[in-house]
Amino acid sequence: MWTLLTLMLAIPSVFASIDFDDITGVASSATEAVGSQFRKVKGKLMSSGSEEYGRSTTRGDLTARDGFKLIRMPDMHAQEEYNTCGTHNMARYLKHIGYTVNWDAFLEKATDRSFFKPIATTDVTGTMPRSARSFLRQYNSNFQLKEGGTILDIVQNLVRNRPVMVLIRCGYMAGGAAPSMHWIMLVGYDTKKRLLYFYDTNGNGIKQTSWDQFRRNHNFDNNYGALDFALNHLAQVKAGSMIYCGPADSAQNGTCTARGLR
Repeated sequence: MWTLLTLMLAIPSVFASIDFDDITGVASSATEAVGSQFRKVKGKLMSSGSEEYGRSTTRGDLTARDGFKLIRMPDMHAQEEYNTCGTHNMARYLKHIGYTVNWDAFLEKATDRSFFKPIATTDVTGTMPRSARSFLRQYNSNFQLKEGGTILDIVQNLVRNRPVMVLIRCGYMAGGAAPSMHWIMLVGYDTKKRLLYFYDTNGNGIKQTSWDQFRRNHNFDNNYGALDFALNHLAQVKAGSMIYCGPADSAQNGTCTARGLR
């Protein structure tokens, strides 16, 4: 999960000494100041609340049937670091298309503040969609980011054997003043039961969510006012953000490998 940008506006007293220009700039001193203040309060704030975004499946839920599709992906160890759900999903995706991923080395590279400017390092802010796309394109130029994505966009990818990494709202902080965000990996659907299936970052079990529940979590503009402004304009985090590897037009065929697109 990641929450820094929303917290900056939800708790102004904590960040009163940090100017807007510092946040939008690339000064490492500002980043350090934000991170230091954030780490002091994150434990207290993270206890504010959570929202359902899926439940575990049984073996029977995952049996082949009409209208059902499931893509199996490589195993990953459970997420241990605080704000690395995005990094965790990027690593799983790269493993899926044929890259060898050493987690420790990958985590260090994915949180390199020289890359993730202006709001640097995953351990402070989490992985923002446009940064994630840019980072993944260092491996394969066919990684795409769609903002405002729909279930139709997702199914168009899944039916063509392309997993979809999506950013959802999974709870709230500061008494409901700020949303908590989380990356998950969509890998399947059931059109008759109106379900989506996904890998979470707490292990390798597959979870499921209804289409209606997913829409609420994925389209997370929920009247936060200034916080919505921070997400949409300062961090360029848009509701409906989804990342996949394939053609820019998700209705076209083609899957990614470590060598490109086939």
